[in-house]
Amino acid sequence: MTTSSPNKSRPLANFHSAVWGYHFLSYTSQLTEITNQEKVEVDEYKERIMKMLVEAPEASEQKLVLIDAIQQLGVAYHFHSEIETSIQNIFDASQQNNDNLHVVSLRFRLVRQQGHYMSPDVFKKFTEQDGKFKETVTNDVQGLLSLYEASQLRVRDEEILEEALTFKCST
Repeated sequence: MTTSSPNKSRPLANFHSAVWGYHFLSYTSQLTEITNQEKVEVDEYKERIMKMLVEAPEASEQKLVLIDAIQQLGVAYHFHSEIETSIQNIFDASQQNNDNLHVVSLRFRLVRQQGHYMSPDVFKKFTEQDGKFKETVTNDVQGLLSLYEASQLRVRDEEILEEALTFKCST
């Protein structure tokens, strides 16, 4: 049994000096400061986006695309309550018939991302009798991309979404 002295320190590694030097260790950017003019512009954009969110018809393709764009831009936290309300309304009106694969997939993904359960049976209208997706959906590139994104939110035993993932990968 050996005892170590508290005064002993571990030996340091013998690293070679950096190629770049130490210039960037103390770099401070001037871009982190926001001017008053930029704050005014940001507030104007927030108001414009809020107006677009409020004016877009509920459960419409326009509102779905707008919410998706706001989320993908990473500014959804500014409009959290409005987006939550809109998605709740979209979820309540989700029984609307729509033959557009992009809109159905986008609605499915947004509702699931918000934490609501939406049945994958909404995709049955795009499948054949044997459960395979119709070949006609291969012409809808935007719809296929939305279907792929929606299939990432599948849970166990959702064969339609499993088929959607394999169908997308095989086309």
